[in-house]
Amino acid sequence: MFDFDVDSDGKAYLLTALIPTQPTDNGELRIAISIDGGEQQTVSIREKGRTDRWKENVLRNQARVTTAHDLNKGRHRIAVTALDDNIILDQLMLDSKKDRKFYVIPVSPSRPR
Repeated sequence: MFDFDVDSDGKAYLLTALIPTQPTDNGELRIAISIDGGEQQTVSIREKGRTDRWKENVLRNQARVTTAHDLNKGRHRIAVTALDDNIILDQLMLDSKKDRKFYVIPVSPSRPR
């Protein structure tokens, strides 16, 4: 569980990043996300092998899913529950803008100046 504070009321988007792994026995790779003990949102990071999304996850070394939540100003608690084996949580990022462009390590090196 993770505690956090929100400065204002409104919609918030939780980006959950997990290490891309393989499911056990061709099973699933699911997690359940809940805030303040509310209804769980179940999401899967399982991808079919060799698809573009699978390749992106492997190259980035993160599988990412985003869930939407309505939050009031104040303190909250996120619970992330692994529903299947081989789930490895890497990062959580909460933001009020769904498609915010944020800093990431460049994919290709820049030229020296």
